[in-house]
Amino acid sequence: MSVSILEKWHAAVHHALSEVRTLDIDQREKVAIFTDSLSTVRTIESGHSAIRPNLLREIYEAKHELKREVTLVWVPSTSA
Repeated sequence: MSVSILEKWHAAVHHALSEVRTLDIDQREKVAIFTDSLSTVRTIESGHSAIRPNLLREIYEAKHELKREVTLVWVPSTSA
């Protein structure tokens, strides 16, 4: 089974959310996750994914469990 680049980016966001849970920071602190994948930001913001809807659901659940504001920020990458 082949894993697409978009699936890898979704998994990375999910992993980042999981890592936030391990940090010793005040619950009121806001969290920002930065990515250069505009497709990932758009998919997560839209709430629809034909590729891995279960992973998208897990991302939303992880965000909810954090009980803090989480912002996904797109950072355009530079090409060499």
